[in-house]
Amino acid sequence: MRIFLSLIALFVTMPLASAVQPTPVVVELFTSEGCSSCPPADDVLRRLAEQQPIAGAEIIAIGEHVDYWDYLGWPDRFATAGFSELQRNYARTRRDGRVHTPQVVVNGQAMAVGNRESTVKALARNAARQPIDRLPVRVVSQDSDALTIEVTVPESARGLELRALLVERGLSTAVRHGENAGKRLAHAPTARSVVSQRVGDAGVMQLTVPLPTSAPEFVADNGELVVLIQRQAGAVLAAGQVAVLAGR
Repeated sequence: MRIFLSLIALFVTMPLASAVQPTPVVVELFTSEGCSSCPPADDVLRRLAEQQPIAGAEIIAIGEHVDYWDYLGWPDRFATAGFSELQRNYARTRRDGRVHTPQVVVNGQAMAVGNRESTVKALARNAARQPIDRLPVRVVSQDSDALTIEVTVPESARGLELRALLVERGLSTAVRHGENAGKRLAHAPTARSVVSQRVGDAGVMQLTVPLPTSAPEFVADNGELVVLIQRQAGAVLAAGQVAVLAGR
């Protein structure tokens, strides 16, 4: 009888244990193909994304390429002025004025030099102890130009910014000029497209995320759709991620 009751207790608790999900931890890396210090940081972020070494955390890795090093002789094909401005806005929000590459920002707040792996891991562990909400997101449809996605947002998100990023894994570049001339750089998951929208009423929001038009051609098999809710250039309060192929 005691064994029978123990088995009942086991089966009752198993679904509860399996329902526990790791908390999202968003790690943004501001990087550039024109920066000689950046390739090791891309390696750090790529390992975090692949190995998921932080207990209780799901690392959502986003490489965001800035354009302010292009003048050194190598225009980064993944860089945008928008990511450069976002990095500056983060610095304004933190009020520390620190803008550099490689720079990691965790959950929109904590900052570190991106090639210092132990420090980046420590920030991720700390973020996992302060859980943020997981955003339900799904890809509704995909055509030749864009993805249509649906995100379920909570009442607490009203008035905040919703940012959706199309991220691609497995990218690399043979650099011919500038500080990294002669190297083939293997990138961490890289943002290829981004849209943002202010959250209105709670419920299901639908967004259209454009597919990249610049080279290299976007490979859907390697694509992830990342959605963040955050204060303007500040704390990430909720995050979700889904494979692009989920829309097929």
